[in-house]
Amino acid sequence: MTSNQDMHGCPVISIETGQRLGTIDQVVFEPDGRKVAAFTVQSNTVGGIISPERPTASWLLGGDIHAVGPDAVTVAKPDALKETIERKDYLLAADLLRRKVVTEGGAQIGDVAAIHFDPQSLAVTDVEISRGFFKTNPQISFDHVVTVGHDVIVVDDATDTGEASTQRIPEPQNRTVVGDVAASDQPGSFQVVRKTLDGEPGTRQ
Repeated sequence: MTSNQDMHGCPVISIETGQRLGTIDQVVFEPDGRKVAAFTVQSNTVGGIISPERPTASWLLGGDIHAVGPDAVTVAKPDALKETIERKDYLLAADLLRRKVVTEGGAQIGDVAAIHFDPQSLAVTDVEISRGFFKTNPQISFDHVVTVGHDVIVVDDATDTGEASTQRIPEPQNRTVVGDVAASDQPGSFQVVRKTLDGEPGTRQ
């Protein structure tokens, strides 16, 4: 198994040319959160005589991945990377992190710390939960997830992490992930990936 945290900075290699095309920046999930749909890839574009190299971002769709290995993601050819995509309803891992996890019975059990997935099928296997400092992070099988909602993730009452939190669930607020997601028009909106109007992943400043 691997996680969104493991993927950050992982190199993307073209099998045809042996070229390093860039590094994984963000893991992008299907709207229901059950499978990795794509990665965003950061690379450097050489500027002019005066301008330095500029970071650029591309899309790598799940169907264009040859393998997710322990040290690199491989693709058949460099053109596997796309500048734009048509889909605009994908869900960034960064938008899920620190989202509250609540049981159907209304008990808050923690915040999302990481998302684990199978590197072959790209299916999400577990959600890692943070319960606070100095506490072990349990992993909840995705089979227990009922809903990946706009504001919270709901799990069934059979979920057992060994300890439930008694913290009050805060009121939803508009969220902005700097450099990754534009400000949501609605709290917790799934309209993510960076430039939602034209489907371009954008770049970090």
